[in-house]
Amino acid sequence: MAKRIILIIIASSFMLNAQWVLQNPYPTISFLMSVKFVDTQTGWAVGGFGTILKTTDGGVNWDAQVSGTEARIEEVYFPDAQTGWVVGQDGIILKTSNGGTSWISQNSGTTNSLQSVYFTDEQKGWAAGHKGTIIKTTNGGSFWQTLISGTTNELESICFIDSQTGWVVGYKTILKTTNGGISWVKQIGDTTDWMYSIHFSDSQTGWVVGEKGRIFRTTNGGETWTPQISNITTSLSSIHSFDPQNAWITALFGTILKTTNGGLNWLPMYGDTVGWLQSINFIDSQTGFAVGRNGGIIKSTDGGNSWEKMNRGFIYSLSSMDFIDAQNGCAVGGSGIVLTTSNGGNNWEFYESGVLDHLASVSFIDVQTGWAVGGSGRIIKTTNKGANWDTQVSGTPKWLNSVRFLDAQTGWATGDDGVILKTTNGGDTWGKQNSTSVYNIESIFIIDAQTLWAVGQAGTILKTTNGGANWALKPITNTQTMLSCYFIDSQTGWVVGTEGRIFKTTTGGATWLLQSFTENRFLYDIEFTDAQTGWVVGNYGTILRTTNGGENWISYGTPDYGYLTTLDFIDAQTGWIAGFSGAILKTTNGGVTYLKPEIQNETPASISLSQNFPNPFNPSTVVNYALPASGVVTVKLYNIQGREVATIFNEFRDAGNHSFFIDATKYGLSSGVYLYRMTTGGTAITRKMVLLR
Repeated sequence: MAKRIILIIIASSFMLNAQWVLQNPYPTISFLMSVKFVDTQTGWAVGGFGTILKTTDGGVNWDAQVSGTEARIEEVYFPDAQTGWVVGQDGIILKTSNGGTSWISQNSGTTNSLQSVYFTDEQKGWAAGHKGTIIKTTNGGSFWQTLISGTTNELESICFIDSQTGWVVGYKTILKTTNGGISWVKQIGDTTDWMYSIHFSDSQTGWVVGEKGRIFRTTNGGETWTPQISNITTSLSSIHSFDPQNAWITALFGTILKTTNGGLNWLPMYGDTVGWLQSINFIDSQTGFAVGRNGGIIKSTDGGNSWEKMNRGFIYSLSSMDFIDAQNGCAVGGSGIVLTTSNGGNNWEFYESGVLDHLASVSFIDVQTGWAVGGSGRIIKTTNKGANWDTQVSGTPKWLNSVRFLDAQTGWATGDDGVILKTTNGGDTWGKQNSTSVYNIESIFIIDAQTLWAVGQAGTILKTTNGGANWALKPITNTQTMLSCYFIDSQTGWVVGTEGRIFKTTTGGATWLLQSFTENRFLYDIEFTDAQTGWVVGNYGTILRTTNGGENWISYGTPDYGYLTTLDFIDAQTGWIAGFSGAILKTTNGGVTYLKPEIQNETPASISLSQNFPNPFNPSTVVNYALPASGVVTVKLYNIQGREVATIFNEFRDAGNHSFFIDATKYGLSSGVYLYRMTTGGTAITRKMVLLR
């Protein structure tokens, strides 16, 4: 059946770092935390993994600037087109004097994360962040002075209207100074609300926004704050006011609130983006930009009444890809999405597969002929490179997780509840094989017409030496789900799965060696180009590479890449990775030109527990922590009522810098506010996080 074709052109690739090119989406997949424009054409957006983007044509095109850091950048501020600062994780401050062509690190005097920065001119500026940190410079950042805020609460946003008068907000906190920050006075009593953003349009009129849809407005410089009705209950992340009457607020699900009457009424405006919007900035009463999750950038030229998406590409969740050669490949994913390329991924064509079920796996035997499988026992086939797809009868309603073809006639598919199917006539008919397993089978690998492997739940590893007539269970000391496998011959292969496990066999599955283990990691796919060189991808942006058969695995990923679910290499140099949010990465140098700087093994001076990132999050988030001494560390999760809902881990840890992940799906968490608490050596630290599902 013929299907309508929609052509999606990715105009230009984007360098994430020296080894991987982001082919989709454009300009970035990083979570963008802040945006600042100096006129309608020139602006910057910053975010995770040291991302700094600049546009000089009103957001149509964006160039990556070299920040020199992998730290998350929280906010950017430019008082003019040449001079600007960014602040972020671990107290980082960078300055540019040439519009971002080069960025120079400044000494902030703190290792606490800095969340916000504001300058009144090229010399005078302030930054605020965690643990009540406020710092000030009067010489353009050559020296930063630590100020006494009078609080240890987290501070999220700072704003000044002149060199003397400013405000800062955060957790249960609104503070004001009238002497340039020498002293700060609390303006509002204790509240359970977390305030995320503050902005003043003049010396008297300002707004504060925060969690639970809270909006407060003052018309007397903050002596009193009046609550306003937002009509939503989700967290409000950013506010920008152009004058005392006109203001805009960003919130969850692309929501933008607007008022034209000083906040008496707030009207919802919906930006054309997905997920959380983190920051908003208006240059004049008509032109504004907002940024957020998945590199989302939107623009308005009519005062926020309508919004245009400035990103290019697509954000479909991708589950599987298969390249025939350096030019021709296909990717499939959520809602029956099918994408094909004939120029190495520079352009992707979107085809309708004719099904709405999630497509979990794809396999091509040549440029024209391929199969895809997915939900509800779906099997579809194309003989013209994905332009048209015909449905084949699988004979099962079970979810199918994997498909592989040996040639134009012979192929296998695996699925839930132990399903293994085989065809010998190109899929015209499919017959069931006896897998001897009742567990979901996640992946299958073909060595030759007789020898195949399949892996799945509960540590299931199956092998056949007669084309699937009989499947034998191979013993392994593991009960976690195995998600993918790859073999270079009948004896040597690897399997990967949940809890970051990588196993290797050199005995045809008789024995298995655990090569790697990382808690809270899901490793979704693995591939080798020879006996020594291989790659693994997984959640939290995991990219691992080995050049010695898996004895050592080196990490090249970053959490900003998101969930990476599939990879395919055609040789040791050229390969692609894809995942959720439509991420497609490509390397033509084996992914090894750039190495992440090694984390220094300096012993931290004190115990610390960082704010989780991203926050709010869905479904997963990462937390960094530091230990000055080795010992048993316990991390537990509580709901807002104080009831324990999960133990993240309770294990011995060496002194040093560490991180852990919290996956809401793993613990069955619903939307809400949670507390995570770390206890070690008689010290306990608790922080708040927000899950938005």
